[in-house]
Amino acid sequence: MIYYQGVTKRFYMSVSATGVYDLSIQLSACAQVFPMIKINALSTTSDSGVTASVPVALEIVAQNQSAVSQLLPDKAGRKLAQIRLQNHYRILKMLSDNAGLDSVLQAIVAYVETANSSLICSIRLADVNASQVYDWPTTPCLWESIVSIKGQVLGIFVISSAQVGQPDATALEFMKYGASLAAIVIEKKMAETELRLASSVFDHTHEGIMITDVNGAILKVNKTFTSITGFDMLDALGNTPRMLRSPNQAAELFPLMYETLAANGQWSGEICNRHKNGTDFTSKMTVSSVFDAAGQTVNYVAMFSDVTESTRHALQLKYIAHYDDLTGLPNRVLLADRLQQAIIQSNRFQRSVAVGFIDLDGFKAINDAWGHSTGDALLSVLALRMKAVLREGDTLARIGGDEFVVVLVDMTLEQDYQVVMERLLQAVSAPVQIGPQLLHVSASIGVTLYPADRSDPDLLMRHADQSMYQAKQLGRNRFHLFDVAEDVEIQTRQLSLEQIERALKNHELVLFYQPKINMRTQQLIGVEALIRWQHPERGLLLPVEFLPQIENHALSVTLGYWVIDTALAQMSQWQALGQNIPISVNVSARHLQHDLFVPQLQELLARYPLYQRDFLELELLETSALQDIVKVSSVLNACAAMGVRSALDDFGTGYSSLAHLKRLPSEVIKIDRHFVRDMLEDPDDLAIVKGIIGLSAAFCRDVIAEGVETYAHASLLIELGCLQGQGFGIARSMPADSFPNWLETWQQSAIWQA
Repeated sequence: MIYYQGVTKRFYMSVSATGVYDLSIQLSACAQVFPMIKINALSTTSDSGVTASVPVALEIVAQNQSAVSQLLPDKAGRKLAQIRLQNHYRILKMLSDNAGLDSVLQAIVAYVETANSSLICSIRLADVNASQVYDWPTTPCLWESIVSIKGQVLGIFVISSAQVGQPDATALEFMKYGASLAAIVIEKKMAETELRLASSVFDHTHEGIMITDVNGAILKVNKTFTSITGFDMLDALGNTPRMLRSPNQAAELFPLMYETLAANGQWSGEICNRHKNGTDFTSKMTVSSVFDAAGQTVNYVAMFSDVTESTRHALQLKYIAHYDDLTGLPNRVLLADRLQQAIIQSNRFQRSVAVGFIDLDGFKAINDAWGHSTGDALLSVLALRMKAVLREGDTLARIGGDEFVVVLVDMTLEQDYQVVMERLLQAVSAPVQIGPQLLHVSASIGVTLYPADRSDPDLLMRHADQSMYQAKQLGRNRFHLFDVAEDVEIQTRQLSLEQIERALKNHELVLFYQPKINMRTQQLIGVEALIRWQHPERGLLLPVEFLPQIENHALSVTLGYWVIDTALAQMSQWQALGQNIPISVNVSARHLQHDLFVPQLQELLARYPLYQRDFLELELLETSALQDIVKVSSVLNACAAMGVRSALDDFGTGYSSLAHLKRLPSEVIKIDRHFVRDMLEDPDDLAIVKGIIGLSAAFCRDVIAEGVETYAHASLLIELGCLQGQGFGIARSMPADSFPNWLETWQQSAIWQA
């Protein structure tokens, strides 16, 4: 009932509501029916607010007399307003009773059609959330968009007239009213659906969830929280996350967590928590801030899972992969990493590194006499003794049998290694009691020093191994230092020109092949032929151990001719098997500039008629190309005319010049492996790699990176624009008969991508 009070000169409405929620529905209905007025609840005569009827005085504040006139229309208008208010109340009541969306929307349509019998109405939803989608009418129609508070179009309210002519103003008002009421209904149903979904996710997710207020008081936890921590809702409510804190968790984590939350609104990491039963468990946790409309933090939400077993399993696998099972010392894998890091630190801080190869004297006799169990026990004791005499930061590794390797770092003077080696000898030579046996052994140690011996880790180990044999020859129970100059003399004597020539005649020289791939597509693009010497006494020798001896000798021409011939023969064999694989070969400066190089190459190509153009590539060192650039350019042009490509090998290690790069007709530039290998840690090497890639692009040359040892190297190279690569991370060089099997395995598994 609406009435006028003359004293205040204001209009009032009297309504009755059952409960506070019922009152809010009626207030919403009044505001919806009379949008031109402001309605203020002034007083109530009852404070029960639950079941009693609550008369409420509503002050109706109209902005002007026109609004009041609209508020107090004629009798027909008052009746219409009363019907609309009752309908609005009925619709809201249906919502409070959880009526289905279809039923409520049908009620809105029915009301509008009842209130105005000349209209035919329908609602078309913008999505398929409702079980029924209302069809478009067949008669001409008008529509009003059903729009959410945020401006999202939820559908349209459609009207058409059952009578001839356009709908009048009253009909248009009903259309807008119906669209507005439908928007309220659809938004509420959408909110209920989202709330049910959020509640379902909260209760059924496999992650523990904890919600706190801004002060850290726990407001709510889910079932998974209880299953992980042992604390139920009653335990957690009003408590703080400190209830989970384990004394084994480093305290410095928490200030960092709070700083990260304050700066970024989120923190993620692993944390050690304590179960209600007192046991610790590892959680992988994400904590997020919840902000209000003003951007102020009002809550925190923590989601976590128990990763104790997976973490323990990962640590076990890591241990197995990096440590010797018998002694607990680092194995070959971890030793290689430690040695590589030691070399990097040596280069950075100008300190020396000592690599010692230790072999036990007399161990085999003990093992044979007393059995492997006694031998294993002896190895374990000696490992503990040797480790005890090392300095902090040094590494002792067992690489197999009775062989150990020690890496001494941060040596200011080269002779600093001597004190440690004496301690190692004493530790090993002291008697060891194993059961009833008192055992005696000694050690022979070979030592090499970096950077005096500026070799890579593999060669440093080999040099230390060579020195260890010299220590044995000198009487055992001693150490011997590798002498670089002496080693060159020894190699010169052992690998004389006559021996190499004999090896070539006796077919002791072989070619291994290292794959080259497109790192983005994983496709094979060719192989590089690398020479090896299958020495009858010393085993497989690398090129660095014999090629320097013939570098300026006529034998290098003979050997180069043999390499090209052998590579072409292998290419033909693969072609006969249906495998068309380009091969690159290394050519020495002397061979390339030989007067008969071009005609001999032409003769070789003619010998293999299946040869495909551009399938042979000549790799020449940058320094070799610069010795006589005019002649080299002429030779390379002649090779290109025969369908033979050329590449500049180890680019960047010589006297690189843009003029030289412009004049040399090489199609490919190879980035030296030393730059690639260290570019992840050394910014200077990274800058060199970037520069070479940029030069290659500027001069329209292909570029390939050597020394791709890890997926991280490959990813960075691809990002920098170098797609082709080769290195140990892809495959080591291999004999020709092993290559087809590798290729099939590579194509099927693509393990390198993982």
